[in-house]
Order: sequence, then C-alpha cells, then structure tokens
Amino acid sequence: MTNVSKKQLQTDEYRRLSKQFSNTLARLTAITSEGFIDDLLGPEEKTMLIKRLAAIVMYGEGYSSYRVAQTLNISPATANTIRIQFESGSYENIRKLFVRHKTDYRKLLNIIDTISRAGLPPLAGPGRWGELASVRGTRSKQK
Repeated sequence: MTNVSKKQLQTDEYRRLSKQFSNTLARLTAITSEGFIDDLLGPEEKTMLIKRLAAIVMYGEGYSSYRVAQTLNISPATANTIRIQFESGSYENIRKLFVRHKTDYRKLLNIIDTISRAGLPPLAGPGRWGELASVRGTRSKQK
C-alpha cells in the first residue's frame, strides 16, 4: 500500500502544486502520458488507480459491489467505499470524461468484461462462443 507522509503541506502551497500538477497532466498526449505515468508512479500506485478507475466504470454500468470486489480482486470494504463515493457523485468528472470519449470507455469496458469472465470470450457476437454456436448448429444439421 502507498505510504503518504503525515507532514502536510500548507493549504496555499498544496493548492498551487495541485494546480501545476493538473496543468502538467493537461499537456500530456497519448504518446507521452504512458512514460510520464511510469516515471511518476510505482507499481502499487498504478495498480490502486487502475482498480479504482475500473470500479468507477463498473458501478456506472450497474455492477454490484460483490462483482466489483471479485473481478478486481479488491476487498469488499474497498469496493463498498468506492460505491458509496460513486453514488454520492464524487466521481462525476470521470463519468463526464467517459461520456465525451465513448471509444475509450468501450475499450475499458471490454477489458473489464473479459476480466470478469476470467478471460473467456464474449457470450454473444464475434468470439469463440458465437463460433461454437455456429459449429454446433452445423453439426446438428449434418445429423
């Protein structure tokens, strides 16, 4: 787990640094963002943020706390905390961002869906199950 220093910055200093951090993030491109994040965050920090983002997306799609906890391998308490924050509107900026960028949102949902099915292909549409259904139909017609 990530450790945060107990020594707090003064409010004005924190506000200025936070604004500068936001400005720095805003200037990143798709190409530079991955390297920036890799340089800035350790593996534990990245994992924590990735799981939090995935949980937010899952709650937006109506997943239960149990399903979120099981899929993302987070504790039920953590899943419930994120759910409560989600329901109270704490992640509204993230939700708005995904509304504007539906392609990225759908890609993330597809990844989450694959994880939640333990790597199995989709139940419908292109993928193994659709092919198996068509093979099964073909075999039954041959009989």
